Amino acid sequence: MKMEGLWRVAMNTELKAWQRLVFSLSALAVLAVAGVMLHEVDMPVARFVRSFDIESVNYSGDLVALLGQGVVIGGAFALIGLAGWRLKREWLREMGIRGVVAMAAVGAVSQLLKHLIGRPRPRFAHADEFVLSPSLASGLDSFPSGHAINAFGSAAVIGWFVPALRAPAYVVAGLVGLSRVVRGSHFPTDVFAGAVLGIV
Repeated sequence: MKMEGLWRVAMNTELKAWQRLVFSLSALAVLAVAGVMLHEVDMPVARFVRSFDIESVNYSGDLVALLGQGVVIGGAFALIGLAGWRLKREWLREMGIRGVVAMAAVGAVSQLLKHLIGRPRPRFAHADEFVLSPSLASGLDSFPSGHAINAFGSAAVIGWFVPALRAPAYVVAGLVGLSRVVRGSHFPTDVFAGAVLGIV
């Protein structure tokens, strides 16, 4: 039986509908509380990151960030799908297709939220104010982190199809998110939200 089939059986037999609802709402509440608590460190972290400019750290952050670009990840999933089709490996083909679809979905969600929320990036935020307003302007597209949503979305797909790679995929995704904070492109809450949305 496929992993997806096992998940459906487990979800249908172990929890009733009301239990799934309570579990889901509880998980959302915990995530919301974590996000609010993390918001308290956004500006202190941004100030700390602005206080140093180390070339090797900047270069490393830029290099790791490549692993979170939607075009790079989507292209890799497309190649995996083509390889599965060519090698007649159904699971590889399915992984490639689901990966491309996931990258398109998280990319659309990310761009929609970024411009509806309009949060300034750390380098444009000069006070502890929490100002949000819809905007298409560059620099007002911090929340959520597109790199984080891409990296965690791809880690979820990889972990689903190749459980042995689940931990390394999430470690890489975490490094991508960290690189965005270290480079001053995102606040910690931007990365947190991107990670949650990518996994979902």
